[in-house]
Amino acid sequence: MKVFCVKISGILLNIFLCNFCIAQVVKTPFPINKLSWSHNNEAFSFSEGNNIFLRDSKTYELLNTINIKNISNFTFSREGEKQVLLAISKDGFFFVYNLELKDGKLTLTSQQPYFSINMSNRRNISQVAFSENSDYIALAMEDNSINLFFKLRISKQAFSKKLSGHWSSIYNLGFSKDSKYLVSTSSDGTAMVWDCGNSNQKIILRNIYTENQVPALFLNNSNIICCDSESSFAVYNLNGEKQLSINTLNKIRMIKPMLTGRYVSILTDENEIQIYDISNNKWIGYIPKCSASMVTDYQFNKDCTYILIGTQDGCIYKYVLAEVLLHPNEKPKKIIKETSELNKIQTARPVIEGRNSLVLSAGTSYLQSPFLFSLNLDAQFRYRKKLEPFFLGIGLEGQLGFSKDSEIQNYRLNGEKFNNLNIITGTLYVPMGIQFFPGNRNFYFIFVCKGGVRITELALLSKSRYIIGDYETTYYVSGGTGFGYRFFETTVNLEYDGIGKLNPSIYAGLNFKMG
Repeated sequence: MKVFCVKISGILLNIFLCNFCIAQVVKTPFPINKLSWSHNNEAFSFSEGNNIFLRDSKTYELLNTINIKNISNFTFSREGEKQVLLAISKDGFFFVYNLELKDGKLTLTSQQPYFSINMSNRRNISQVAFSENSDYIALAMEDNSINLFFKLRISKQAFSKKLSGHWSSIYNLGFSKDSKYLVSTSSDGTAMVWDCGNSNQKIILRNIYTENQVPALFLNNSNIICCDSESSFAVYNLNGEKQLSINTLNKIRMIKPMLTGRYVSILTDENEIQIYDISNNKWIGYIPKCSASMVTDYQFNKDCTYILIGTQDGCIYKYVLAEVLLHPNEKPKKIIKETSELNKIQTARPVIEGRNSLVLSAGTSYLQSPFLFSLNLDAQFRYRKKLEPFFLGIGLEGQLGFSKDSEIQNYRLNGEKFNNLNIITGTLYVPMGIQFFPGNRNFYFIFVCKGGVRITELALLSKSRYIIGDYETTYYVSGGTGFGYRFFETTVNLEYDGIGKLNPSIYAGLNFKMG
């Protein structure tokens, strides 16, 4: 009876997996270590390290097998109207194959490389990357340098430049979509961005997490994504500023950008593929694991309607993305063995961590009679790291107010009469509020309230002398709103204290991101 129940359970599990849009399209005797879609989605290729196999994406028929020993990298690219497959071996040999339709069947035909590089003596290549338009090829060498090749379309020659700066081994290279920049990731926790046009180093990202060997990649033409820890990733702009950080609550094994950088996919240690909407800082869903075997690679087609997943046991699965993408709360119970695990996954949400900031600003306030206006300086620290989108902090403000000459007559200060006085205030306060990003992480709206203690005193300040009177301590409250763009921030406020009563003010300054 027990054996019978086990068999029935296995059959039901297989039926469930089959109905759950699992589509195993290829089974090979070797692990799948790389996958690639053709540009028109009519074919896909995969490799086990010494051969490249081409299959029809509809019939899954094997179209071609290319033998290349020690393949370093391969990809589909375009040469004018033609589609080509580019490949480089680890010992430096370069190959080009035309993808053509002959007698109603796709074939790969070898052609003379559209440019040649004398790499016969370069037997220490560790990584290879191709640019989107195939103008550039980057080779990471075992001496921690990079050779960047730019092809001449009018001939079969290429310019080569050596890029140096890494102190440890380079384990990945990647180009931006527009081929203007190259990012290299080193095992010492640094990622360097290079300008392909002049071969200069643009920025260095330090202290990124590289123990999982997940590389820094271009999310789009102006942002870079990389691991922040074993379970979180961060997005940086080309100025090296961290735009956001998201905790996936799972160990990250791979990161792949999607659809011009708006979305990003994460392969976790549980063989699930999580998908995030970066523009809205939201986890939108996940693809459940398709096999008990470890996922070795996965690739979306160009418009992200399909996904190929390769595994350690030699299987390739093809999905329609819309049919298998589940909401974070829709994890199938049959895949979860314990209720506690299910509850943990259902209640887990990505944590969007904000960045603390120091705001330095200057402003002016309209004062009550007999004073006219004041000049203000303000320094404010905001803690947002665990409170995003809210913040809490501490601030210090100083004001110097100026009087109306006609309204002060014979005012006594320390026994002397004056017709012109200043007012000086110092305020220690606690700011709290919300910083809202409607689109990207560059532009935001801010709503802030302040409460604290203000010290006020009358004074005479002139070039020849100064006299300061007795001070008085009062409470201080303020509310305001404003906006910011990158480093710049401006706010309009309404302030109230026990002496000056109600005063409007406006501030403009710099918001320095920290951490």
